[in-house]
Amino acid sequence: MNTQMMTRRATIKELESKLKTSLLELKKYKEEYTFLLRERSDCEEEMLVMNTKIASLKAELSEIHIQKMDLLDQRDRLQETIKQLDLNSDRRKAKIRFVR
Repeated sequence: MNTQMMTRRATIKELESKLKTSLLELKKYKEEYTFLLRERSDCEEEMLVMNTKIASLKAELSEIHIQKMDLLDQRDRLQETIKQLDLNSDRRKAKIRFVR
């Protein structure tokens, strides 16, 4: 019976050692999991900031596009005005030549 007790004690010691090793592994995995959760949270926050920045830049780009279209329209109207002025100037010069 003494050998049987010794075998049981050895088995119990072995199982305790395995349990301690498993517990240490679980603690390590829990720490890694916690770290990954923080990383994920940080990334999500960064993505929200980036999405806000992208939305802001899109709005700014839209405003710049509207300003560009307005400026192109103004340019076209000015060019048309210049053409009309040149045409009127040419007509006046022709009248002056004709009168002389």
